[in-house]
Amino acid sequence: MWEEYIEEARAHLNGLKDRAIEVKYEDLLAEPARLLRSISDFCGLRATDKDIQMVASKVRPDRAYAYRGDPELEAFTARVALRLRAHGY
Repeated sequence: MWEEYIEEARAHLNGLKDRAIEVKYEDLLAEPARLLRSISDFCGLRATDKDIQMVASKVRPDRAYAYRGDPELEAFTARVALRLRAHGY
């Protein structure tokens, strides 16, 4: 089901061209201020650097790849690695 959602979302992105933005969750966690600025600019919001930093400080980068350490989820990830990779994960 996840793959169907991704494929449908990307089809919509392609159709919307510059009226849509795709954000990978792990990228947001890795560089919250940069991505929040991009999202803010995309939406036409007037967020100050202070606003961006305040929101970015609430992001929990430790949530990236939170499945790691769970043997069942790691096994699942290994089984579907090629499918995940095809979608940029």
